[in-house]
This record gives sequence, C-alpha cells and structure tokens, in this order.
Amino acid sequence: MTVKLLKYLVSAGLFGLAAYLLDWDGLVDAASKLRPVTLIAATVIIMVEFPIYAFRWHLLVRDVTPLDFQANTRRYFLAVFFNTFTPAQIGGDVYRFFSLKRHAGSGISLLARLIQERLLGLIGILCFYLLCLAWAMFFGRLDTAAAIGFIYVGGVALVGLSGLLMAPWFLRLIGKTDFVRDWPLAVQCVGLGAEALSFGGVGRFLVLLGCSFISAFGWTVAILLIAWDLGSNISFSALGLVSTSVEVIRLIPVTVQGIGVREPTFAFFFEVLGFSPEKGFVVGTIAYLALSVATLLAGVIGRFIPDTAPVEAAAAPPR
Repeated sequence: MTVKLLKYLVSAGLFGLAAYLLDWDGLVDAASKLRPVTLIAATVIIMVEFPIYAFRWHLLVRDVTPLDFQANTRRYFLAVFFNTFTPAQIGGDVYRFFSLKRHAGSGISLLARLIQERLLGLIGILCFYLLCLAWAMFFGRLDTAAAIGFIYVGGVALVGLSGLLMAPWFLRLIGKTDFVRDWPLAVQCVGLGAEALSFGGVGRFLVLLGCSFISAFGWTVAILLIAWDLGSNISFSALGLVSTSVEVIRLIPVTVQGIGVREPTFAFFFEVLGFSPEKGFVVGTIAYLALSVATLLAGVIGRFIPDTAPVEAAAAPPR
C-alpha cells in the first residue's frame, strides 16, 4: 500500500513539475485547438486494436485451452479493463490466468503464453521502431542532431532483439548444467522460459508479430491525428519513433501507468524534433486520455460478450 501511494505521489509530482516548467499559455493554447471529433476518432482507432490483440491472444492459447475465439475475446477485453487500474498492467494477466486455469491443461503452459504475449509486444515495438527509423533516415525526415540520438536507441533495440533471438540457445545451454539439473525449481524456470520463447514456426510467429505490428501502427495513427489537430506537422515516421520510445520508457515501474513520465517524454522528444514541447505534452496527455477511455469501453463491451466457455458439471450430492 505504501509503495502504491508513493507511485501516485511520484506520478502527480512529475506531471505537475513538467506542467510547471513548461509555458502555461502554450499549454492552454495547444489544448484549446483540439476538436472533440479528433478525440473520438483517436479513441475509435485505439479500440480497433483490441480485437486484433484478442485474436493474437486466441492464437497463443488455443492449443492450451478448449475455449473458442468468442470466449477468449471476452476475457481479453475484460483483462484490458483490469489493466487500467493495476501497476505494470499486470491485473489483466492475473485475471486471464485464473479465469483460464481451470480450462487449461497446464498452468505452466498458460503462464508461458502470458509471458509470450509480453515478448511479442516488445518485439513488435522494437521492430516498428527500427522500421520508422529506417524510413525517417531514408527520406531525410530527421535532422542530424535528432538522428544521432534515435540511431543510438535503434542500436539498443537491435541488441535487444538479438538477445531475444539468442535466448533459446542460452536456455538450452544452461539447462544442461548440473546446477540446473539438480535444482527442480531451476528446471521449471528454464522450461517456462523455453516454452515462452517457442513461437511455433516462422509462419505462426509472423502472424503473431503482424498483430503486434498492426496495433503499433494504429496507436501511432491515433496520436498523429491528435498532433496534426494541434498544429504539429510531424511526420508519421518521426512520431512512430516517439510513440514507441515512450511506450518502453513508461514501463519503468516508478509511477502509476507511466503518468508523469510519458507526458514529459513526449514534450522532450517534440522539442528534440523541432516542435513545441508544450504541444508535445498536450499530445501525450490527450493520447493517453483516449487510451484510458478506450480501455474502459473495452471492459463494458467485454462484459456484454456472451461467455461460451464450457460450464463444469456440478458434483453429484453424496448418498
């Protein structure tokens, strides 16, 4: 409870500090330019991503549970809602684990699918970042100073992707050591990691990654609509670099849902790219407001999706 309260205080403090350091007149002027139709359009675009994510989740768990796409979609939408109120968006994972555990053949396999989903999200973000970087560099959408920083981050992204590609080999290597073989818990952890990193062939992996890629594209389009409506003529590729960077940075577990980190980060990147930091701050604030509205609506929609999961027969009364 103390840690959670501290995170709320840190979020409020960082958000307030950033707003204080920026020009208030610029913030008010930027916010006043937003049209309600743009906020609605951004929210709708974000909501379109949820069925794509739900389809990806169904592909991940259909070999573990007998539930059909509708049942898994219901659980995914409800999980999105629970993610809104929990740190590191872990509430949705906990809900899905316990709601599917009685249908799953193995709790370990189900946990591996949850980890696998997180990994796919990370891989999708890193790949989308590298594509946006290549596009921006090829068409000269970045000045030299900004390009150097983004290229450095791109190098880190390549190292991260290489590490993920090497991880299965590393797990197989340490799995053969006596230290792991003699420790049952270590054997389970290595097995869990190996299963989480097994994507079932190149074709299946590309389909799963494609879902992550489409969602990253949609998220950037939603933010782009807001930025353009506020008068920032930023390119799609440059904004893709910003949005993916913020998504990774906001995962640092020092605030609630990244509040107080994501908005100033938008302001910083906008200034680096030659745009008004006040507009960047407002763009980030409104974009995540749209995301919050979309996640709340997802919970409402999930509540009304009929549950097609098989109902376990009640035990016969003792005679």
